[in-house]
Amino acid sequence: MPSPFFSRLLRTAARYVGEETANGVLSRRLKHTAATPDTFGPPDLSQMILPLSAALELYVMDQGKRAELRNSLYALVG
Repeated sequence: MPSPFFSRLLRTAARYVGEETANGVLSRRLKHTAATPDTFGPPDLSQMILPLSAALELYVMDQGKRAELRNSLYALVG
């Protein structure tokens, strides 16, 4: 079962790119970390926030929405 933090990250990303795309991007990015959906937490997001943000932004055409997405991800880290 995914950690509450991972679920929150997935919901946040899905608001901008849809659940299927968010799931795919997060799964691909997790392969580059030691974390799993079950253990994922804020320190893990801190380590991967730049490449994750860049990957998700590829699916968002509107510049304003890209900035919102980026800010939403950084807000999760604290």
